[in-house]
Amino acid sequence: MVGLIVMLSTFLTSSWILCVTIRRLAARGVGIGWWFGISVLMVVAVGIEYLLGLDLEYYVSENLRFVGFPIPMVAFHMENGRWVDYVPPDLILHTALLTNLVVPAAVAVLPLLLWLRFHPSKHGSSD
Repeated sequence: MVGLIVMLSTFLTSSWILCVTIRRLAARGVGIGWWFGISVLMVVAVGIEYLLGLDLEYYVSENLRFVGFPIPMVAFHMENGRWVDYVPPDLILHTALLTNLVVPAAVAVLPLLLWLRFHPSKHGSSD
């Protein structure tokens, strides 16, 4: 249950970062180049996560390994010389998948959000 709460809070925080960034860009009335750039940035981030993060396998110890990043989706534990997989229930697995796809996009646009926050627009008003 705690894992689900952590995943949901991570997903919601990442979604908030994306929404606020888009809202601030819209408030500034940026041109098509900005929208194209942020779209490419988010698609590339999600693509990299899809290609690398969902199949990334790393060892936590010699008897435990995880698949998936930043939230592990499957765990393998060495028992009696064999790797035994622990796959979570569908709700947790799908929440982890969705979170793993949204987090990289939010991380990719976070520097832009910080720049938008601390640099006033050309019109002299702050966001």
